[in-house]
This record gives sequence, structure tokens and C-alpha cells, in this order.
Amino acid sequence: MNAVPGPEELKALIKLESRVEAQRSLYCDRYGSCLDQAVLKGWTSWTCARCPMFDGEVAADAGRREQARH
Repeated sequence: MNAVPGPEELKALIKLESRVEAQRSLYCDRYGSCLDQAVLKGWTSWTCARCPMFDGEVAADAGRREQARH
């Protein structure tokens, strides 16, 4: 399956007390491309929660594994 990443603009920043993983898949192979797209479009913030490639639980698990290594 070749899903196309689809970040969407958020009108406000993600709050510090919120889980970033609920909005962004930090360990997605396309994260950098989506970040570039958000910057080029001048977005204040962005989400990939409705992207066909997004899996919040996979991202959260990867984040926990990464933190455990440090």
C-alpha cells in the first residue's frame, strides 16, 4: 500500500500537557516531509491524526521505547 501522507494545519500550538503522539506520528518515515510542508505553508502547527499513514498507538509505543533507551 502506497499511502500519501496528509498533514493538516492546526490553528493553535499543541499544549505542553497534551501528548504530541496524539497529533503527530513522530517516528513516521514521512515526518520530515510533512514538517517541511507545514513550514513552507507557514502553518502555526500541524497534525497528521487524519493521515492514512497515522497510527497514534504505534507512534506512542515507539516514543516510549526511544525514551527507555536514554
